[in-house]
Amino acid sequence: MEAAKSRNQEDKKTFAAFQAVNLRARKIPPQLLQNVFGNCFMVPFAISKSTECRDVEEFHDLTTKLRSAIRSINEEYIQKSQGGNTYLNDLFSLTPLLLKGELDWCVFSSWCGFPVYEVDYGWGNQYGFVHQAGP
Repeated sequence: MEAAKSRNQEDKKTFAAFQAVNLRARKIPPQLLQNVFGNCFMVPFAISKSTECRDVEEFHDLTTKLRSAIRSINEEYIQKSQGGNTYLNDLFSLTPLLLKGELDWCVFSSWCGFPVYEVDYGWGNQYGFVHQAGP
């Protein structure tokens, strides 16, 4: 975020933060998603104008918005997303900013809470799990 701030000091950029969220724990009842194969997540996001982020400390506004977006991924939101385009419409709302080059963004992920130690790959119990983030 510091690099983005210094690079775009004069620009009127919009900053976006994305965080992957595991849906299995948010679905009621959670057993409905326990046997789903593959990734089962959504990526809520928050945006903040560069005028709200003049200093690194002022990224608190973006952090607060991201936490609120994460909390909004609940049973009701998941139901609406399964039955329509709710989630896609939220993502598509960023399209104009992306096309104009006015969006600086970063993606956060965490394996906290994912049941990676319970996965049986066929070679016995796991002792550790390592994830390498992309470049």
